[in-house]
Amino acid sequence: MPCSDLEAELNILKAAVHGILLSRRGKYKAVQYGPAVLIIYENGGIATVKTIEHVKFSGWWKKEKMW
Repeated sequence: MPCSDLEAELNILKAAVHGILLSRRGKYKAVQYGPAVLIIYENGGIATVKTIEHVKFSGWWKKEKMW
């Protein structure tokens, strides 16, 4: 069942706050909440959700670190 825009915003905020930090790259961070991965851009204390991907998507947060 579809939800209102306000309910969608609240669900995204809940995921951003209560999710698990997967990776951080510069001002970007990947946060997992259930099957969703949120890509969040932080600048000057302001966090903006740029995109939401499925956890199976092979993004930069799954790359191995080559040290």
